[in-house]
Amino acid sequence: MQKDTAVRVLVTRPEGRGEALQHQLSKLGLFAHCLPLQSIVPSDNLPTLAQRISRLPDSALIIGTSHYAITFLSSVPGFRWPDCHYIAVGKATAQAWQESGVDAQIPETPSSEGVLAMPESGLVQERNVFVLKGLGGRTLLSETMRARGAKVANLEIYQRQAMPLSEPLTSLILRLQLNTILATSGELVTLISDALNGQPKLKQELTLLVPSKRVQEIAQSLNFTSIINTHSASDEAVLRVLSELNQTGNANG
Repeated sequence: MQKDTAVRVLVTRPEGRGEALQHQLSKLGLFAHCLPLQSIVPSDNLPTLAQRISRLPDSALIIGTSHYAITFLSSVPGFRWPDCHYIAVGKATAQAWQESGVDAQIPETPSSEGVLAMPESGLVQERNVFVLKGLGGRTLLSETMRARGAKVANLEIYQRQAMPLSEPLTSLILRLQLNTILATSGELVTLISDALNGQPKLKQELTLLVPSKRVQEIAQSLNFTSIINTHSASDEAVLRVLSELNQTGNANG
């Protein structure tokens, strides 16, 4: 791959979530190409889940791990959020709740670990806790809450589906001379790694942007060598890091 000090980034956010970031990067003079590797779709039993959530008692603690869960539930006709206690893993989730009239607490560090460090998360003995999440995903929140004495229910509100590629990823990277990839989840890192299988040199040349230490460790285990932790999946955090990266002229690590 041709070396180029200018940042040329591949945005792999799920379908419909990368265009705004691409536009902002273009305004900064940075080349960005959107290639959604996943689509996010609601659970087949979303109406049933929405009905269950709407009937929760005031004493329940509801934890939102993704803005997708909040958006899908809020779109169910007639659904209203109950008068419960709410914790959002990150700002995007809190914003989605705020748009529906719900005020949610946010941890200092936007992660499951950050939620577990909150005082509210330590006072859960015999409390009903509902974790709104996607199909599969991490179990740290529910496992730790149960260990603390909570009665935990994982409600899988949405699922991720891999999207077919019209062009092999390696071909796209070489054709567009991309040197940086944004991967905002461990699952996306794994998809990218699988697509680059048989291209160990590309893994060493590309700079991978990830949102957390956990995802960074996944990338390292898959033999990526140039990894930058943005400490958040938000557009603001990504823009800040990419702007700094472009100024240093070190997009290849």
